[in-house]
Amino acid sequence: MNLGNICQQLDETKKALEHTLKSLELKPKNPNALLNLGIIFQHLEEPGKALDSTRNR
Repeated sequence: MNLGNICQQLDETKKALEHTLKSLELKPKNPNALLNLGIIFQHLEEPGKALDSTRNR
């Protein structure tokens, strides 16, 4: 489990996004972080960004 996931479980989606983006700065091809990023964008009702987050990596 990571901090982004914990924030997501606590319904702190914006914090989850921040932590997940930081994780991707450290390891850009991390498949778990990329999946989490897509899920976060879905929760933020941004399906286009959810798709882009996995296509552009």
